[in-house]
Amino acid sequence: METEEQQSFRRELGARIGKIAGRFPTKGEAAAAAGVSVEQLNKWIAGTVKVPADGLKSLANAANVDFSWLVAGEAASTDVDSGFIASVDISIIGVRVADLVVECYRRNGIKMPEATLAREVIARLSQLYKKADNPKDMEELFSLLPWLEKAIDRELGDAAAEPGTGKRSAS
Repeated sequence: METEEQQSFRRELGARIGKIAGRFPTKGEAAAAAGVSVEQLNKWIAGTVKVPADGLKSLANAANVDFSWLVAGEAASTDVDSGFIASVDISIIGVRVADLVVECYRRNGIKMPEATLAREVIARLSQLYKKADNPKDMEELFSLLPWLEKAIDRELGDAAAEPGTGKRSAS
């Protein structure tokens, strides 16, 4: 059974997907851009099914919108000039980070609600950008993925060793 938070996340995600789909001449073209049928796209918009990250990435790319906004409703948080985000193909690194987060949590036996996953991906993207000497350098960002994977695994391992200490503060 889904929590209210999960239902809310799916509704909000569906609204963003619907907004993006409206940029295409037809819903069929939007569905094709996402790699799904119109029927499946309608389910995404209605918030009745889980939406795969690769479909979101394809839709974001085709519509030329920020992947982070599509997933979480906000642009990626970085300490660098936000104007450069348009010049970096954030969707590719975003999907790689999303896949990495999902794999780390799965490997550590932790299930994560979709809404939490979106926030975690944004936080991990920010962490990756802060670690990079040049966050505009895609090669450097990709080279830092093993570091990020180890950092996530270490945090999850520490949290498992000391339950109640692995949660982020509300501030």
